Amino acid sequence: MQIFVEITSLCDPDPQVLNGLTFVISGRLNEKDKSGIMNAEQLTPVIVRNGGKVFTRDVAQAADADFILITSQKELEKDIKKINKPIVYAYRFKWPIISKQFVLAADNDKVLPDIHKYKLKLNNLDSAPTNTLAHARVIRQSELLVSTTKSAHRELKKAMRRKRKPELTEQDDSNKENDIPKQKPKRPANGFIVYNTKAYAQHVKENCEKGMSEISKVIGQQWKLLSEEEQKQYKEMGQAEFQHKTEKWNRALELAQSNQSTHSGIDYTEFAFSRMN
Repeated sequence: MQIFVEITSLCDPDPQVLNGLTFVISGRLNEKDKSGIMNAEQLTPVIVRNGGKVFTRDVAQAADADFILITSQKELEKDIKKINKPIVYAYRFKWPIISKQFVLAADNDKVLPDIHKYKLKLNNLDSAPTNTLAHARVIRQSELLVSTTKSAHRELKKAMRRKRKPELTEQDDSNKENDIPKQKPKRPANGFIVYNTKAYAQHVKENCEKGMSEISKVIGQQWKLLSEEEQKQYKEMGQAEFQHKTEKWNRALELAQSNQSTHSGIDYTEFAFSRMN
């Protein structure tokens, strides 16, 4: 019995030179060349064939990701008000912004090119007014989970308190690094909250193509797979943190009460709060 096999099936598969890279494609890729590739629909198969991925969701939700944006110099040189959203966000997130030639070179040579040779000029974005979205501060999800940044409202209250009680200013500043809780701790964080806080930032890096809800769902499923002993360990971590914060709170109250003789007439509960803001 004879078996016929197509010669093409015996060829080695294309090297996955773009493996591990995720791209965002934005605007018309209309540089003059012989490739004929003008848009994302035409470039995506080339990226996938070489092992790369293409992110097609809302880039505003990808602040923690490490993507590469592909566009053209003409798109970057448009009026700042007409530059499309993916380009502006890529600029804010500090992703490499390159031309399609990077992908074409990788596909042609079957080796990963030097990305610096394909970076586009960002003069138009660099010179944009500081009040435009291009220069707005990036707020990352990982920062929100561990944020200790003080709000403007709290800073205003602190300044007003200093005017009313200048004698407390030096003590307030000297204890700034003590990280006393904003308010009296009410209860320990449960095990899942502790696990979620520690796992989220890592999942964002490993699953950059997924949104927040999808990542939260994955974390919830992984939590259910943990043994009772493992879940208990996270619960104990929450209780230990609660105990630590409670001790700091109690020390702040004790210190406020110990100053009763030198700060008569002051509400000491308010004083304890003043030390924490």
